Amino acid sequence: MASRYAGKVVEKEIDRQQAKVLPSFQKLVARNNVLEGYVEQHKLLEASNTTPTDFESQMQAIAESESIDEYLILEHSEER
Repeated sequence: MASRYAGKVVEKEIDRQQAKVLPSFQKLVARNNVLEGYVEQHKLLEASNTTPTDFESQMQAIAESESIDEYLILEHSEER
């Protein structure tokens, strides 16, 4: 009887973890991925001596005729 009760307690704890704890960890991982993306973007901007505001201005300055379905396709080019 005691082992049956203990089994139900363990089962409830596993259910609680699946319902509460695992989604919390998934959210933390997602937030970390976003943060890493921001850090990499800023590293690229820093490498090109561009501030985020300057980059935004440059993107706005590109003519709409350069966009494809309202998206800009950017590629790295070597300055010579």
